[in-house]
Amino acid sequence: MSDRNASEILLGGAVVAVAVGFFVYAAQIAGVGGGGASQYEVTASFRDVSGVGVGTEVRVAGVGVGRVESVDLDPQMYKASVSLSIRSDLELPEDTLIAVATDGLLGGTYLNIVPGGSLILIEPGGEIVHAQGAVGLMNVITKFLGSSSRGGS
Repeated sequence: MSDRNASEILLGGAVVAVAVGFFVYAAQIAGVGGGGASQYEVTASFRDVSGVGVGTEVRVAGVGVGRVESVDLDPQMYKASVSLSIRSDLELPEDTLIAVATDGLLGGTYLNIVPGGSLILIEPGGEIVHAQGAVGLMNVITKFLGSSSRGGS
């Protein structure tokens, strides 16, 4: 009977260890908790940020480097002002481009950063001035159908 109890205790311990590992992994993915690299904040203004919200991932070359902290409307310019939290070890040149992108046709939305080549860097609290908003799928289809109907007649 004691062998059975010992194996049940080991199995229970393994289940608890796996559960704790899962929660730690989920917290890291969600960006919750301390630990990890320090961050700095930058902003960008977009004409359209459809699909982008608080917590949206920010990537460079497909690698996650930050998250969207807030999305607000600038009432004077009628643009979306997006505040981003970026890893502090990533220095962005002033001619950096940021664009709203998607993972395939039905994939999620993220912000893609393409660093420029300038030697002048964006300071913490600065702004990425080159921003490309979301491209609506219906706009692309309409343009494609419009150009193919004109070319065929």
